[in-house]
Amino acid sequence: MTRLHRLALRTFLVAGTVAGWSMLAPAPFTMRVVDEHGHGVAGVRIVTDNGIVCFTRLDGQVSWAEWSLLRRTVTLDMRDDWQRYADAAARLPFTPGGHGMVAMQHLTSPKS
Repeated sequence: MTRLHRLALRTFLVAGTVAGWSMLAPAPFTMRVVDEHGHGVAGVRIVTDNGIVCFTRLDGQVSWAEWSLLRRTVTLDMRDDWQRYADAAARLPFTPGGHGMVAMQHLTSPKS
């Protein structure tokens, strides 16, 4: 086998391995954190029961594709570090490609 053939074979094997792994990746579970009016809440820190930490995007969404979370009920602790919303907790069934929604209560601002 020539050097060029060996290089082509290695390239094919690496590309095939990468493609195979991407086919094994599960569809993510997506959750949206909203306020009492249904608006997305950005910047909420979410910690799963196995310690994975995520923050919601501007539209309040966050997604997980970790095998350790999917196909089971996951306990979530949610905290707004800017103290706009009360802390919350939820238990949601994380299914591949599934969706969930959690509402957080807006804290009332102190009267001046």
